[in-house]
Amino acid sequence: DQGRKSIHKLESILTREIIPESPYDEIYNRDKSYSFAAAMWELSQCTGRPLVPFLPERLGRLVDVGGGSGAMASMIIAAEKATSVTVFDLPDVEVEFRKHSDNVAEFHHIKFESGNFFKDPLPFGDNYLLSNVLSNWDDSSVAAILGKIRERLSAAGIGQVYILERLFGAKVSEYSTAVMHLNMMLHTQGGHRDIDEYKALLTQAGFSKVELIETGNDRQIIVGSL
Repeated sequence: DQGRKSIHKLESILTREIIPESPYDEIYNRDKSYSFAAAMWELSQCTGRPLVPFLPERLGRLVDVGGGSGAMASMIIAAEKATSVTVFDLPDVEVEFRKHSDNVAEFHHIKFESGNFFKDPLPFGDNYLLSNVLSNWDDSSVAAILGKIRERLSAAGIGQVYILERLFGAKVSEYSTAVMHLNMMLHTQGGHRDIDEYKALLTQAGFSKVELIETGNDRQIIVGSL
């Protein structure tokens, strides 16, 4: 983390620009939010589709935390894995979400709720999804996000959190995960982890059971249960 801060400080000196503390302060700013959301839609379509068959049936009312413009949500609805999906993301993302909601049939079962998952209450749901989200954040932030999801699930007394991420230790993608990890460390506040690190974070957040679903793809599914 100190190395990342040093790089940002050097970049600020060289460019004479103030580098935002969080990369998302700049990403979700004016037109940049649209191009970023569009890129994430394409990424989710590409990397998320192979994972959908590994998700369980009957997810009920699913909350896609940090779900962007709804790409993953639309594939889950198309596969009839959930009855509805609430995409929870920053207000600036909603414009991109609306572009798809008018043209994609699956969006009749998807709604957008705006908010900041660090500051605002999460929507209620039967299960929660975190796809390509936790690798953007450091351990303390990840613990905070998981803690808020655990609180929502505890109120209902049932449900699980599904984490879709690259993992160190997955032989199918070890090299590419290492490359992406370096990129994440430089440009976000996070990085990729192994299954033991996710188990520790989920346990810290109050989850009692952690399961790994190996997909044979570059991303795996970690399931946290109460």
